[in-house]
Amino acid sequence: MRKYHSIKFDVIEKKVKLPNGTQYISSTVVHKPVAVIIPILNGKILTEHQYRHDIDKWIYELPAGFLEGKITLKELAMKELHEETGYIAGKMKLIFKAYAAPGTSTEMYYYYLAEDLKKEKKHLEKYEMITTKWISIEQLLKMIKENKITDGKTIQGILYYYNFCKSE
Repeated sequence: MRKYHSIKFDVIEKKVKLPNGTQYISSTVVHKPVAVIIPILNGKILTEHQYRHDIDKWIYELPAGFLEGKITLKELAMKELHEETGYIAGKMKLIFKAYAAPGTSTEMYYYYLAEDLKKEKKHLEKYEMITTKWISIEQLLKMIKENKITDGKTIQGILYYYNFCKSE
């Protein structure tokens, strides 16, 4: 039974039966898929410094957006990169996916590597407060270690890129 509906997600409650036979009432956030973009140029990653009103803080993030309308996740990644940063990617490749919080949510992050970037004008939504900055992978790792990057999806994306994509 749906308890709450918004543009990004629904909250549902339902009776579930686990494989071991246990039954209980589960509350789940049913979230739209999210495209997260790792833009690479000259060995640096384009980050966003974005104000998030929910936590009343400016934080470092990778560009991202949730799926709306009848577009593919790859098209969403291209759209969000352009709108939020002003860059157009010549190459956009899905590199991995990960659940955000599988104990409470269906939210899945789809990580795209964006390369062959060309600068154009950004098109922010009226509620978006975003500045962008190119940062080296070494500096990003240091920022993660020093707790200056606290966004989970961004930490996942940077660490995945560093460990599995950087040498490709």
